[in-house]
Amino acid sequence: MDGHCKSCRLPQASTSSLSERPAPQHRHGRSPKEMRRLQCKVNKRRKTVFRKADELWKCGARIYLLVEVNNKRYIYNSEKSRLWPPSPEEIEMESYPLPIYYEPGSLLSDGVIGQDGVSHMSSPCIP
Repeated sequence: MDGHCKSCRLPQASTSSLSERPAPQHRHGRSPKEMRRLQCKVNKRRKTVFRKADELWKCGARIYLLVEVNNKRYIYNSEKSRLWPPSPEEIEMESYPLPIYYEPGSLLSDGVIGQDGVSHMSSPCIP
């Protein structure tokens, strides 16, 4: 599909028509060029978080990571067992101490603030 945006399938404006009419807008108010740039950024960050999950797994952590972007799901699972990850009910019933949940905006640059209001500093693992 030459001349069309891959993500939204809108025709791209040619360089000669840029002065005559504005570039077509995506359904979310972003141009196809902005959408491609955003998609590249999301892909880069997704790869980074998966690489970090792999590094954490090498330190002995068990990890299940689900990333959903544009109705596509990407899963990182450090275990091949069907018992991993545990269901939310199993986590609540069998975990002591209770798990600490993190939400968007709860992370700091120097550490993490949990629900208990305590800063949980991250320490590097020693291989």
